[in-house]
Amino acid sequence: MNYYEFKRRSFTCFFLLLLTTVASAKCISRNSDTLIWNTLTKKEYSIHYTAADKNRLEYLDSCLRSGHDYITGFFQHSFLNQYEVYIFPNRASLDKQWQKDWNDSSFHSECWMIASGVADRLDLLSPNA
Repeated sequence: MNYYEFKRRSFTCFFLLLLTTVASAKCISRNSDTLIWNTLTKKEYSIHYTAADKNRLEYLDSCLRSGHDYITGFFQHSFLNQYEVYIFPNRASLDKQWQKDWNDSSFHSECWMIASGVADRLDLLSPNA
């Protein structure tokens, strides 16, 4: 297996894990107060990104499409609803969102914490970060 195949498989497995472990979580208001979001809407999901990730949008969409296709193929079932994907441009903005989501103003993520998924949403730290 070459490096790119390993990278793709690792991402799809991670994406699968995030989406399936907390599928029954409640929706919480998640819009960040300071970020300006752009949106790319697809049939299955919407990607919310900032200007900092505009140049990587095609790559991010390709990774998400790959993960989505892998999951639906594995389970032989499509998602029931569209889901939201937020690409946070830096760790500070991701931490701010998670502090709000988890009602913990003292929370600061560890270096290995790069994503979190709940029923209808996936938060990702930008590859640019």
